[in-house]
Amino acid sequence: MTRSIWVLSGMLFCLACTPLVPQDTPLCSGVDLREQYDVIYPDGLALRVPSLLIPAGEERVWCWYGTWEGPDSGIVSFHRRASSQFLHHLNLKSLSATDPHPDGTLIDCTSLEEQATHGTDLIAEMRSTDGGNELALPPGVAVSLPSGSRWVADIHYVNTSTEPICVNAAYDFELTPADQVEAMAAAIELDVGNYEIPPGEVTLRTECEVPVDMDLLAVAGHMHDRGTRFQVETIMDESTEPVLLYAVDPWLSSYQYEPPLTLFETDEVHLQAGDTLVMDCTWNNETNTPLTYPEEMCQTRAVAYPLDSPMQCVDGTWYDANGSPMGDFGTLSGSMSRSVESTEDGRGDALIVVSTTNNFGEDAVLVRTFNDSDLSQEGAPLPYVLEGLPLSSKPLFVTAFFDDDDSGFKDGPEPGDLSAPTYQVVCETTEPVTLDIVFDSHF
Repeated sequence: MTRSIWVLSGMLFCLACTPLVPQDTPLCSGVDLREQYDVIYPDGLALRVPSLLIPAGEERVWCWYGTWEGPDSGIVSFHRRASSQFLHHLNLKSLSATDPHPDGTLIDCTSLEEQATHGTDLIAEMRSTDGGNELALPPGVAVSLPSGSRWVADIHYVNTSTEPICVNAAYDFELTPADQVEAMAAAIELDVGNYEIPPGEVTLRTECEVPVDMDLLAVAGHMHDRGTRFQVETIMDESTEPVLLYAVDPWLSSYQYEPPLTLFETDEVHLQAGDTLVMDCTWNNETNTPLTYPEEMCQTRAVAYPLDSPMQCVDGTWYDANGSPMGDFGTLSGSMSRSVESTEDGRGDALIVVSTTNNFGEDAVLVRTFNDSDLSQEGAPLPYVLEGLPLSSKPLFVTAFFDDDDSGFKDGPEPGDLSAPTYQVVCETTEPVTLDIVFDSHF
């Protein structure tokens, strides 16, 4: 299986003097919303995303990959710009150092499988802005940008018009040497994880035990149209009342794009390792069917210091900027292979779901997609590793599918995909558990 990949020739970033602009700007076959963005910081970093095409009446997420190869630095100011017409979001996210996409890769990453490989926001805004500086950091504080940091520009447009559109995007950073920064800050994110919102009014709670000492600088929530209330509080210990950090009631649909933002003074909100951050999201599902991602979301986006890199808590488990779980967790490893004939070329994406019950798609604690897996040779094993499983004496159920027809897993496995039996494993300690997965039937 192959994917269409556009590789941008030349440098992926520039220091000072020259903005990153595609050498050959293609003609636009629709409404041209592209702009020539000036460089804001002559001695800073300017990223220029190449031209993107969004077909009429369609939704697209484009991803552009790169690496910061300069010295260890701190980000003092940050601007991002793109046409606001039909724009859903314009993010810059962290990536694992082992992410397979080469620098300069530009792909259509609308599929959930592609998006699942991204980490948390590399930068979370500290003030509402329309192309202006999104950071309002205290003196001596900067957002950490270590040498070798991998990033992906994530550009999401929903073109509701009857004509295709052409867009581009710009990111500008003001940098300072890391040794001149008194304290580094980083983005942190709380995410509800795997969920389902049944019809009616529903509240989901996510609890994340803080792994390290930190001071909060900013907090904002994120839900979509059916959200009605959003709240974040912290619990210091069982003997004290929760401290309310952020509350939006009622939540308005317009907040999906510009949520209320709460800023804190230096040392105003100090969290200690062991404290618990609690996020409550409430929706009114007026439909007759359950809602899931990406129709709705429940996330807290915050900035804290001192932190050397972004962190993300998904349903109680913290992950570092490389996507590796933090703290004690179970690990599942082994090989994947097939014992039945492939319906296509034996190359595709493998999906592994670990759940607490024997119901596929329900009560999942870990979902991982291994993109571009090669099972073209029957019986030839392909190694895999799953980290971040909850430690428990209760069994976990492992289900796996192999996408052999390039259809993706957005709507689940389809006829022609390969499937494996449902396995049971127990992860009581941090010692890795071995499980060899064999795709032995067609879905």
